[in-house]
Amino acid sequence: QGNRYRPLSLITFAVEHELTGGLNPSVSHWINILLYALTGVLLFVVLSMMLRKVKPNAWRLAVPFLASLFFATHPIHSEAVANIKGRDEILALLLSLVTLHQGLKYMDTKKIGWLLSACAWFFLALLSKENSITFLAVIPLTIYFFSEHAWKFNIGLLCALLVTTVLYLA
Repeated sequence: QGNRYRPLSLITFAVEHELTGGLNPSVSHWINILLYALTGVLLFVVLSMMLRKVKPNAWRLAVPFLASLFFATHPIHSEAVANIKGRDEILALLLSLVTLHQGLKYMDTKKIGWLLSACAWFFLALLSKENSITFLAVIPLTIYFFSEHAWKFNIGLLCALLVTTVLYLA
């Protein structure tokens, strides 16, 4: 439909069906809940990494915690979690956040392993849902505004993610 290519959520459904026999839809709901909870935890980790420049004090983690708590409990997300088919949305955000995390790690260490990991996770995010492509802008902007890393590494990360996107589109 609509020339969309989203095989990752279908693969998770196939594996789930094979393991459980596919007769109990509550398993799918629980998997969605666990993936969503993991997304909330990862959001906290990424926001904490973004705010590490802030002078350490007792309140430094309050903003990431409250933002993640608001994200996790906001009712607008209930449809994506409650609807079994909403797994593509959850996986897209989860894997895009993993990509951002790996990109931040690459910027901190300059180790090629983190860059390759970011590209692999980004490819999986694109296989989940094509709107993950927006992270091509989100990741460099996050690094620009929330870190003090040199632009040459940010451009290198962006180019690697662009190559990954071209591979996905091909």
